[in-house]
Amino acid sequence: MKPTSTYPAKHLMPAPRRTLWRKRRAWGTCVCATAWLGACALFTSNDEFGLFWSGKPLAQLTQTWGKPAEQQTQVDGSTVVRYEWSRAACTYWFTADASGKIASYRYEVGQWGSCKPM
Repeated sequence: MKPTSTYPAKHLMPAPRRTLWRKRRAWGTCVCATAWLGACALFTSNDEFGLFWSGKPLAQLTQTWGKPAEQQTQVDGSTVVRYEWSRAACTYWFTADASGKIASYRYEVGQWGSCKPM
C-alpha cells in the first residue's frame, strides 16, 4: 500500500480562495459575538439600572446620564430628579438625601415592557 503524501495548505486551495474563506470565517465570528453580547442585554432587569446608583453621589448620576428632565428640592433638603426616555416610554425618579447621595429610586415601565437606558 502506497502512503498518501501530505501537502501544505497552499497546494490545497489557491491563495485568493483561502483569503476569502478567512474573511468569511472572521465575519461569521464577529456576527456570532455581536449576537451573543446583544442577548446579554436582554437579561438585565429594569431594577439593575436603579440599584447600581443607590448610595452613589447625585452629581455622578447627572454627569453620566446627562441633564434630568426635572429636578426638585424637597422641604427636608432631599432632591428628586426625573429622567425620561421617550424612545422606550419609561421614566426613572431618583431621590438623593441632603448630603447628595442617592437614597432611593423608582421607575415606570413603558408600553414595551422595558425601561433600559440606550
